[in-house]
Amino acid sequence: MADIPFFIDDEKAPSLQLAEGINTSILTGMHGEPMMIVRHNIDPGAEAPMHAHPQEQVGLVFEGEGLLTIGDERRKVKRGDYYCMPSNIPHGVVNTGESTLQMIEVFHPIREDFLDKIK
Repeated sequence: MADIPFFIDDEKAPSLQLAEGINTSILTGMHGEPMMIVRHNIDPGAEAPMHAHPQEQVGLVFEGEGLLTIGDERRKVKRGDYYCMPSNIPHGVVNTGESTLQMIEVFHPIREDFLDKIK
């Protein structure tokens, strides 16, 4: 537990580009924690295509607005909206607004594929 930082410096967080116009910062999950927190910055018009993974995922729209699809349900989301994605449920999002869509997400267990991409 001594190696896990108690406070997170967002400006020092490693980041990766998941798709064109989507920049993701890894905030936790790099030091043996059982869950991971990330921040996605999604440019206007950018899209995270439908995908699924074994990790459970919950999130919050921190800024902006978009169209979020989870399974067969599609909903317009905006600042302050929360969402939950069970394991292996297809999901995707497109930024439908004129400003950056910022989403904070928690994964359990951590996304090893994200860690591989920042190495």
